[in-house]
This record gives sequence, C-alpha cells and structure tokens, in this order.
Amino acid sequence: MTRINLRPLLALTLLLVSSQAFADGPKAEKLQALEKKLAAVEAQLSENDLQSVEDHLAGLERILSRYQSSAAATPAVRRLACLSNGDSGSSERFFPTDTATGTALGKATTMQNCTQLLSVQKEDLVCVSNGDSGSSERFGIYDIERKQVKGGYTQLKTCQMLVTRAHGPFVCHSNGDSGSSERFHLFNREADKNLGGDTQLAQCLASIPK
Repeated sequence: MTRINLRPLLALTLLLVSSQAFADGPKAEKLQALEKKLAAVEAQLSENDLQSVEDHLAGLERILSRYQSSAAATPAVRRLACLSNGDSGSSERFFPTDTATGTALGKATTMQNCTQLLSVQKEDLVCVSNGDSGSSERFGIYDIERKQVKGGYTQLKTCQMLVTRAHGPFVCHSNGDSGSSERFHLFNREADKNLGGDTQLAQCLASIPK
C-alpha cells in the first residue's frame, strides 16, 4: 500500500485554524505541537495508524472549513462613532461616522438618536436620520459599502427591525409612506433591484431567503 504523506493535510488544517477567532488559543497551540510530533514519527507509523491520523485530520478540516466559510460570508462590523457638527448649544447635532474613512452617514441627529442608531448594525447596514427634527424625523437604511440610503424612510423602531432581519444581499425596504399606507418590498442589494410588489411588513420579512 502506498504510504500517505500527511504533512500537506496537516498544514492545511493549521492554516484553517490560524484564520479562526481561536487562532492563539490552547487548541491551536496543541495542534501546532502535534505537527512537530507527527513530523518526528511519521516515517515510523504503520499503515493503519497513518490512515487513522489522516481520517482525524480530514474531520478537523471539515469542521473548521464550515466556520471559515461562515466568517467569510459575514461582513465585518464597521467601527462607527457619533461625531459633532461643531455647533454649540441647541444647534449641536451628531453624525454617525465611519471612523476608518471619516465618512458621515446620513444626516445629523441628536446624540441620543445617533447612539441608538449605532446600536444596531448588520450586513453592512445601519439606520440613519433624514435630518429633520421632532415628529418629522424619520430613518432610512444606509448601505455602508455602497454609501447610500436605499428604500423609503420610516420609524426608527421599524428601520432597525429591517436591519436586524436583513440576510446576505436581501433586506426589506419601506415605501416611505406613513401609518396604514406604509408597505414593504424585498430588495436585492447585489442586483440593486426590488423583488416583487409591496406588502405588509410581516409578509416581507417572511419572504427573505435564508
């Protein structure tokens, strides 16, 4: 029987481990120590032991590759901060701002609202203000990667629910109307197009592909 070279498989497994959140943890350190032990005795292993080690490594590779795929599919959470417009007193307002680029997202709002907006982020989406005050203030879904608001403006609670329920490229958008006239449609961010017609909020959320 041809002897199996385990080193490429172990190297791949170590590469997968290094890409995970626990890369510096005790399990990764243990695996690195086992690599050294395997290198020292690999030539002495029987065919049965070689096959057993290969099977265990292949199983570990499959487990870790699932987590690697999940992490790659999930956009990183942006570092956002509420920054002042520089005015004084009652004129001072705050912009949600991407600290990596200094880009202000949406229009300025109160510090309280700004803090609330930044508390909910998902899929590179966050709610931003339309810049109005009091009962006229409404909120839209800002796509950070595409640097724009998509869909109509709605109530803060509703906007953040839409962000929370977004999945991959799919998100529900408001038509921008108020009260009983407000309806929602599914939007594909990658294709940049609405899918289907307007419906009730619950029906739209239920239509989001998982």
